[in-house]
Amino acid sequence: MAELISVLLFYKYVRIKNPEAFREEHLKILNEFNLKGRVLVAEEGINGAVSGTKESTEQYKRCMHSIPGFSDVHFKETEAKSHPFRKTQVKIKKEIVASGLYDKVDVNDAGIHLEPAEFRKMIEDDEDTVVLDMRNDYEYKVGRFRGAVQIGTENFREFTAKVSHFDEFKGRNILMYCTGGVRCEKASAYFRQKGFKNVFQLKGGIMNYCRQFPDDLFEGACFTFDSRLLIPASKNSKVLKCEICSSECDSYINCRNVHCDKLFVCCDGCRRKLGGCCSEGCGAEIEGI
Repeated sequence: MAELISVLLFYKYVRIKNPEAFREEHLKILNEFNLKGRVLVAEEGINGAVSGTKESTEQYKRCMHSIPGFSDVHFKETEAKSHPFRKTQVKIKKEIVASGLYDKVDVNDAGIHLEPAEFRKMIEDDEDTVVLDMRNDYEYKVGRFRGAVQIGTENFREFTAKVSHFDEFKGRNILMYCTGGVRCEKASAYFRQKGFKNVFQLKGGIMNYCRQFPDDLFEGACFTFDSRLLIPASKNSKVLKCEICSSECDSYINCRNVHCDKLFVCCDGCRRKLGGCCSEGCGAEIEGI
């Protein structure tokens, strides 16, 4: 039986004085351990997702923890049957998560980090708590915490325009979450900047929570920004419905028409019938090219 591939998700907000030099050194490290994936480097920190054998990812974690300023990097780990990344990339960006808030918020003033058990207890003990999903619509659609409120974005950059929609919750506890935590760092800091006082964030995001409580409050699958698209983050799975025929399925695909590229839930039968497109119209457009 083939060895499973370990997939690591991680980030760290820490000042990097020379991103270019850091990028070059980090690419060498990834290649040394035969890891694939993508890592974003900016003056504000690092954000990455990499994959490799269990041995190589363990070596990488030890290496990262030995770098000054990175000893407390928290790795979220899942498994895959094969590499979900095709190549190894380390890129320099202005931000490690695109929010449009570069130098406009202080992540040191972000919402209070809650361990999964604390997050769970606050939801159960306080009926006035608002659980806010900071991910995009296509992520929320396939899995979420029970009762979570949707921020309502197609792209994370849009969230700043949505904050005023939640002004009625300013006196309540706001519990934010995302996939691994990186988006909530800036989002929670921005909410606090806008007058929300009781802001909390789930440490390590969905990945960390479901590792500790796999059959609890999270329902459905978790979207990933790699070739897997979906992973069964929770045993408490909610069956998805094909958006074409409404049959039960667990597959999320991009429309094969590059001018559309819509993400949609699709069963194998409809995938074959429509040639990987989301509609007959998109299929006809491809045929006409």
